[in-house]
Amino acid sequence: PAPHRPVEAKSIAGALDDVQAKVEAKNYDVRKTVLDYDRVLDGHRRIVYKTRRQLLTGKGDEIFTTALEWLEQSAEAVLKSVLRDEPDPAQRQTLLNYRLTAYFGADLLASHPWRGALLQSLSSGGGNGGGEKTKDLLRKHAEDFLKHHVMPKVKANRPAIAETTSFAQLAILRIDFLWSEHLANVRDLQDAVQFRSFGGSTPIDEFTQDSKLLFDRLDIKIKSDTIYSLLQLAQTQPQQGAAGGK
Repeated sequence: PAPHRPVEAKSIAGALDDVQAKVEAKNYDVRKTVLDYDRVLDGHRRIVYKTRRQLLTGKGDEIFTTALEWLEQSAEAVLKSVLRDEPDPAQRQTLLNYRLTAYFGADLLASHPWRGALLQSLSSGGGNGGGEKTKDLLRKHAEDFLKHHVMPKVKANRPAIAETTSFAQLAILRIDFLWSEHLANVRDLQDAVQFRSFGGSTPIDEFTQDSKLLFDRLDIKIKSDTIYSLLQLAQTQPQQGAAGGK
């Protein structure tokens, strides 16, 4: 037959139609799955970019409030890590003392009443388990610690920049770096879930659930890393001018 003559056998034409239909269905499923993954990741992106924009455009008191919230959440994460890692209540205060010193430094929190309040809150399961009175006391101490013990030292080290601007700059650096890591982790997860399904769940179900865990870790790491950097800046000795050093 001529090379461009159409295939007329019904059985062959029907088989080709079936193959084409299956390919189109597969391509549709692939496009839909990619959109589903992108939709989940876009939710993460919106939250991170909103935080980043608030840090860039927020006023001093707004950024201070953010810094205070991140400080409290970072301290709460330290408390939870002790409760998770040390089953013996008698040993928890020792471990908490060690981790508070490692995170806040040997001197910065040493004599502040917030340290004692954090240690005392262990008996009630952390700051969120001690009732409103405990939470109010912890917040009061945290605010005093940030306002009167951390920010003045940050200002002394960077006198030309507002303390809240220093915090915002540190936060944006951590957001940009850790967001890039998060994207790589999500891509790895997207590949991994293709081979998993449990109890009738689909790969996108697994992806949604596990990517939320990744995002929760990203959220607390951004906050705890930023606060740690701020504390390190507060504990750095101010540099003297060239004339003053001679």
